[in-house]
Amino acid sequence: MPLWAMQGRRFVSQQKVWKAANRGDRISMSGKMAEHFLEDESQSLDYRYRPRTTRGEHSHSHGAEEDEGVARILERCREFDVLNSEVAALEEEQERELSPEIEEEREVEKPARAEALKHTVHKDLLRLVTRGKIVEHSEAFLPAFQTLQNTTAAEYLETSEFPGDLLVTGDFSRTVRPTGRRYLADSYLRPVQWIITCTNSGTGMRMIIISPFEAQQLLSVVRKYQQVTLHNYLPRPSLQFRALDSLDLFTEGDDFEPSAIPQHLRIQLNLFAGQLYVSTFEEYTAMCDFLGLAWQPQRHGVEVASDGFIIKGKPTCFTRSPVKFLKVLFTKIRRNCGTIDKTHIGRVLNGTLLEETEFVT
Repeated sequence: MPLWAMQGRRFVSQQKVWKAANRGDRISMSGKMAEHFLEDESQSLDYRYRPRTTRGEHSHSHGAEEDEGVARILERCREFDVLNSEVAALEEEQERELSPEIEEEREVEKPARAEALKHTVHKDLLRLVTRGKIVEHSEAFLPAFQTLQNTTAAEYLETSEFPGDLLVTGDFSRTVRPTGRRYLADSYLRPVQWIITCTNSGTGMRMIIISPFEAQQLLSVVRKYQQVTLHNYLPRPSLQFRALDSLDLFTEGDDFEPSAIPQHLRIQLNLFAGQLYVSTFEEYTAMCDFLGLAWQPQRHGVEVASDGFIIKGKPTCFTRSPVKFLKVLFTKIRRNCGTIDKTHIGRVLNGTLLEETEFVT
């Protein structure tokens, strides 16, 4: 209320000057009239400290008899027992030191425009679905990690060092037509959603990641011939959700037993898809052994790098550390530059040794 009263009195005073300068069709304001808009930037010592009994009443009633607007403001203040507007003037005039406000605005950098490739279902993939036998060395199937050779992650590790057990189809791996010499596929990779498994190939279980288009086209064929199993998969986004790497959420086709999935295939699938959480301590140790990372304090004779990669003393398929490769794959490619430091995989890639008590059974 005091602040409202002070601003109201200021408005009444300035309105008089504005009316005097308004000559109907034009505004004529002299320098002397403009000076009436100015306010005192400071108060004299005499005014501030001169003894008076009703300081607030004096400041309000000054000029009240000469203006009806000010009189109405004073009357309103008396109804609320507000007689002193100097406190409001102090709040308005005093200079405060405020901490600077940090304004963050997210800017989404969209991928460059590219020509989408047409979807196709390769005849060898159709043969696999109808007969249950995979055609070896067919151009329809590619090692999953080798499809990342045109990404920024490939700068830190040769993708050929990963095993070629996990496969993807050509339609899954090819999304847009490459343009330019420095083409990067980071923004054009498909997420892992649909998987075909086959146990009748004579070489153990084979796992092939397919595109949503292929899943739609082959669904009726899978149901008819019952030679392979079609699965729906999603990398575990949070500890609140159960892991779907057992591939038993949705299945079509041949009978499937989750325990039949080889552990090395499950590990490769989760790494390729970008799963950030591990279900059990045994799975954690198996993943570290696969990547050549330490999961316990090493004994004498074992040489470990600062990122946890075992340089000497334990066999692994990698000639150098895959940590930087996986960091780029998980953060920039699979998580759109999101942080993963608090997750299981994020801590492992930062060199942290996880304990058995950290895993929910």
